This record gives sequence, C-alpha cells and structure tokens, in this order.
Amino acid sequence: MRLFNTLCTRRGSSRQIPWAIVLILALAAGILVSSAQAETLGVAPDGIGWLEGFPGGYRVLHLKGDHYQMGLQHGYLMATEIQEHIQAYVYDYAIFDHGMTLAQIMDIWNSAEPFIPQRFKDELQGVADASGVDLGELQAMNILPMRYHCSGIAVWGRCTRLLGNGPVHQTRSLDYDLEIGHTVHPQDNALIILREPESYIASVSPLWSGFIGTVGGMNAEGIAVSEMGSGCSDESYHGLPMTVRLIRVLEEAKNLNEAVSIMTESNGTCGFNFLVTSGFEQDGRAIELTHTLSSVSAPEDPVEDNGPHWPIEDALRRTNHFLDYTTAATQRDEYGSLVNPKDGDYFSWVNYYVQSTWIDSVAWFGGMNAYRCEMMMRRIYSLGDDIAKLVGESLPVMYQAVFSPGLGKFRVAYAHGQVPAQRFPYFEYDLNQLLAAQP
Repeated sequence: MRLFNTLCTRRGSSRQIPWAIVLILALAAGILVSSAQAETLGVAPDGIGWLEGFPGGYRVLHLKGDHYQMGLQHGYLMATEIQEHIQAYVYDYAIFDHGMTLAQIMDIWNSAEPFIPQRFKDELQGVADASGVDLGELQAMNILPMRYHCSGIAVWGRCTRLLGNGPVHQTRSLDYDLEIGHTVHPQDNALIILREPESYIASVSPLWSGFIGTVGGMNAEGIAVSEMGSGCSDESYHGLPMTVRLIRVLEEAKNLNEAVSIMTESNGTCGFNFLVTSGFEQDGRAIELTHTLSSVSAPEDPVEDNGPHWPIEDALRRTNHFLDYTTAATQRDEYGSLVNPKDGDYFSWVNYYVQSTWIDSVAWFGGMNAYRCEMMMRRIYSLGDDIAKLVGESLPVMYQAVFSPGLGKFRVAYAHGQVPAQRFPYFEYDLNQLLAAQP
C-alpha cells in the first residue's frame, strides 16, 4: 500500500533564488490580510457563495448552505481550475507519470465509498453538476491524497508564553511534490476554502479547487487538525479516507474530546500521524492511526518518552514515523533503528529531532509564538539548513501554515511554480473577519 509515496518526494525541485531576496521575503513574513482591502472576484447564482480576492494575498472561496448547495457554488465559481486540477492530479501525475489507470483509482474510491457520509457525496455531486466535470473524475481526484510526507508541531501553555497559559499554535508543512501537472501546477492556483455548512461548524482550510475534504485547517470552535503520512504494513483502502475524517472533525467537533472521538471511531486506511488541538481548552493530542490500530497521547503520556524521543511540556511533535510501540511495530522491526542514517525512517527522525530542539531552545526566550513557529519551518526546510543538509537541496513544500485556533487566526504561505513555500512570505487571515465578509 505504498501508493503515491512519490506525491511527497524528497527530490529538490526548486530553482535557486538569490539569498538577498530570500532574506527580504523572510522579513516580510506575516503580512496581515485585511477585509478592507478585499475585492469580489465572482458570485454564485444563489448570491451566497462567492470568491474573495486580496491584493498580494491568496483568494478565499466562501461556501455556505447545505452540502449540495456548497458543491454547486464551488463548481460554478471554480469550474476552470477544477478541470485543470483533475488533469494535473489524475491524468498527468497518477496516470501518465505513475502508470496507474483510471479504473485502478476508482477501485480505491469504491473501497472507501461505503465509509463516506452521504453529505460529502452530495457535495461532490453539486460540484460536478455546476462545473460540468465528470463525477467519477472528481471522485478520483478526491481519493488520491492517501500519502503525505509532512511534519507538524502543536504548542501551548508554557511553550508559547514564558509564564504559562499561552495560546495554541499548530504548524503544518505540506511536503508535496511541486511537479504535479504538466502544464498547470496546483500551487499556482492557491486557494483558501471557507466552509459554512448548514447545521454544522464553520471552518477554513488551505486547499485547491475541486477538493471537498481537508489535509489541515481549523474551525470556529477553536479546533485545529493536521496530518502526516506514516506508511506501515497495516493498511487498507476499506475505511474512512483521511481527508474526509479531518473535514468531519472540523464540521462536528466543538471540543478536544469530540475531535479525538471522530478521529478514532472507525477504521483508518493508510498509516497517518495526526495532531488535534483545542485553542479554547489550550490542549492537544497526537493520534497515530493505521487500518486497525490507534494510539492517542498527550504531552505527559509515556508514549512521548519512548526513547530516542523525549517529552516537552505543553508540546507535541510528529513527522513520518510512529512513537507508540504497538503502531511502530507495523513500521520497523527494531524500534530505535530510525536513528541510523541508513535507515528508511532516518529523514523522519531528523525532522522530529530538529523541531524538538528548536522548541526546547526557543521556549526559554519567551515562547513559541506564531512568528517563531513560522521561522522554525523556514529554517528546517531551507537550503543549507537542518534537514535540507541531508539532501543538499531546498525541499519541495506546497504550503506551510500556522493555525492559532484560540485566537481565530492563521498564517499561510504557498509555493509558486517550482519555488517552494518556505521561500515566500506568510499571509495572516482572521477567521472571524472572513466569516463576517459579504460579497
């Protein structure tokens, strides 16, 4: 079940940028996006869904109503880009570059389909009806994100404020291949999707047109989620797809316990690590999930102290390997082998180690605020620093984000062309401002 491991290849695919420019971009990080600067780029026929633009920032797609209605809005406003992304993901990347057939991809959808709540199938139908795109092609594109090699941390309390009681910040680096698509690359159609589903909780996610799930985001109840691929031997496509599991959390969870319950209530598919935080409760959990196994841990739980890993008060870190002994047994015969440079998990271990030492160091200087979380990701993934030294190149990253769910704010930077996200400034958005905006 190693399908689409190469979606998050470690090959460097970025061209070189003069370091003076990189420095300027880094200093420009955290540009505040204001609703006063916004412009309406399009409105759906129902007058409710609309596309919002910001000078220099990323567009926001506003979806509101029942799920089928949100699908209609999505399909009408983004029809051209949806067609481009199907071509890029399904035909260029999966079929042409990796030798799959559309029938094979649809077999994956058919395996997972019984576990997908009807409202999300209705939403896809709405996208298809309004965009003119074939429903099967939409299903194929939405089922492909089964594997990611990403990283993330969650910090709060003493990690984010020297005297304690600090806000939650959760990072998310989507280490996705920048060469998806032969003519149009998804990163060049950067989009933020704001969802206000009828009878469910509003949420926001950095995404691309045509996708109805999420790989990371936060909701209006202060819950944030993110995922990291963690391939293992206990995998199957007969389960709730990762992207649907996460969007269910954002739509349904009002507190941390509810979020953890949704994350663990049914069979998984492939191996994944998840971070789930509650900004209002100032707490979080790391979740390790295979097809049949799950492990949930808080910072103080013994799992976080399984050497060579170590616990940090009010902090969680995950990359692409499991920490729990039971789930780790599905990945490696010898638990500690990942510290060997020749081991397949060594890259993941170094990522974990660098994030952890950064938190240990920075917490002594006033805590991990959103800006320091951002700079940590920049350093880890930039040419000549930390993890990048292992491959000698700047790593491909499609987007990086810092969610501050208790504050209702998030920062995001997207790649552009073959230049990875860590080379660009972050733009900061306010969820409450986005929810209050009108076309």
